Amino acid sequence: LFALAPSPRAHAATATHVVISEVQLAGGSTTDEFVELYNPTGSPVTLTGWRLSKKTASGTQTNLLTTFPAVSIPANGFFLVAHSTYDGSPGADAFYSTAESLANNNTVILYSDAGSTVVDKVGFGTATDREGTAVANPATNGSVERKPGASDPTGGNGEDTDDNSADFDQRSASEPQNSASAPETPASATP
Repeated sequence: LFALAPSPRAHAATATHVVISEVQLAGGSTTDEFVELYNPTGSPVTLTGWRLSKKTASGTQTNLLTTFPAVSIPANGFFLVAHSTYDGSPGADAFYSTAESLANNNTVILYSDAGSTVVDKVGFGTATDREGTAVANPATNGSVERKPGASDPTGGNGEDTDDNSADFDQRSASEPQNSASAPETPASATP
């Protein structure tokens, strides 16, 4: 008898835009935090004029990074934005331009077009602004990571069904990537 090889993990649709791919809310301190972006497309994406914001569960919105520097995320590449007290590795590509920080039950929102068009967002815990159902708050030193993530470590972090709880997994230990990290071609979507 022949043994059948296990079938590959089914993947949802891959995003056609930059996504928020991993978020840590707290590490060595309550502000040891980062937001990782991933470009699942086959072309570089210029971030000039984009912004990164947060929104509390009660709806108060403030900027984390008021405007991105004149940079591009390469095709299948990453970009790491962090609080000034981030102490992880690899290093951040950009730091928050404000003193704001993330907390449980927040939403992280990425805007383009001079900061007016929502590109992506992820809500945690009891966040009221989210895609579909919010993902659980990440544990300290842990993170939430967009799939396939840890289940397919070189398959990119580009799954996007517009449901945060379906698109993200919990990581007990965060694993950020920055612009110097190796590009990851998105895993093929399964029909």
